[in-house]
Amino acid sequence: MIKVKFSLMSSKILKIKRDPFEISIDEGQSLIHAIAKADLKFHEITGGKFPIEGIKSMLQLVYDPKTGEFYDDVGIDVRDSNKKYLRVRLDPLMPIPNDSVAIITPDAGC
Repeated sequence: MIKVKFSLMSSKILKIKRDPFEISIDEGQSLIHAIAKADLKFHEITGGKFPIEGIKSMLQLVYDPKTGEFYDDVGIDVRDSNKKYLRVRLDPLMPIPNDSVAIITPDAGC
């Protein structure tokens, strides 16, 4: 298992959980897996009610499973434990290393 810190910088989510999610995922898994696991924790916190109308999860907010890509207007900053930038946008299923930190910003261009 590896540890990942994940934050989704959305005001409606930050009102509910300001601290980053600390997620454990299997070695070789991607940011997509970390977000999905964070969604499970967020679901527990909110009793299953997502705070953005028409959206059911953080993953749905930032990632298009049909194209296999993050939405263009989503800012993605993922760093390894040495603060080296990981190019996750180019490969959303890229395995992320232990102690990575991910900050995702929906509508980054707005």
